[in-house]
Amino acid sequence: MEKVLAVIVTYNGMKWIDRCVGSIRNSSVDADIYIIDNASTDGTTQYLKDRYPDIKLMESTINMGFTRANNIGMRYAMENNYQYVYLMNQDAWVEEDTIEKLINANKRHPEFGLLSPVQMNAECTKIDRNFKKWYDIKTPTADKDIYEMKMCMAAHWLLSAECIRTVGVFSPTFTHYGEDDNYIDRVFYHKMRCGVVESAKAVHDREYRDDSAGKNAYIYYTSFLTVLSDPNDNLARCMISQPIRLLRKMPRLCSKADTVKFLIRLIGSYPSIIANRSKSKKKGAFL
Repeated sequence: MEKVLAVIVTYNGMKWIDRCVGSIRNSSVDADIYIIDNASTDGTTQYLKDRYPDIKLMESTINMGFTRANNIGMRYAMENNYQYVYLMNQDAWVEEDTIEKLINANKRHPEFGLLSPVQMNAECTKIDRNFKKWYDIKTPTADKDIYEMKMCMAAHWLLSAECIRTVGVFSPTFTHYGEDDNYIDRVFYHKMRCGVVESAKAVHDREYRDDSAGKNAYIYYTSFLTVLSDPNDNLARCMISQPIRLLRKMPRLCSKADTVKFLIRLIGSYPSIIANRSKSKKKGAFL
């Protein structure tokens, strides 16, 4: 039987924790759970220790961000010979057979190192709005249950050990947002594939969340980091085009002063982007 590790990053996640953890506990696949908590202040960690004492829990004293926290779990999985890692957001949960269907799909087509279920809203009445943008342009494959995806949010990812050993873990260029885009770019660079298993369903409970203007501006800023970090693209061209694109596009989301701050931040990050982009081309990057 395959060794599966579910990696969940929590931060003030009491609202969802029972549905999230409970869904893994009730999965048809026996999966260990590793939770990395980013310094929650709502009692999440104490609740986990009291209710789920058998779960491996790491309590950070600082908010490390989504990327660093997930990387801890992924490295732990590789060090302990897990064959699959299931990354799942704290505001998400799976159906009983979700992980089983994803593993079976990977066994049929191991070139799909990254697989996602169809990500639904909390009521399971429609597909998550951000997931749908990419799901609507999915590409059929010879396997009628698997569709190739150009992008898929990391709220629900099954990663094979082969994928992690080949592609590595998330790039430290990204703290929160953009890391999943970059990871999939690297999956493609290493000639592996990303797909969705249409018969597998899971929930991402975020439909009614209102994001602030500042958060939206930052998320958009990470899109420039993603382009610059893509090992499939020409670096010199991107280093010229992205600052120009930022100056044209960012004022739609923030003030001119903030746009200039984002521009300075982008250009100032060039040395680390170049270094991390180079590392991402190597096997098992950032492991």
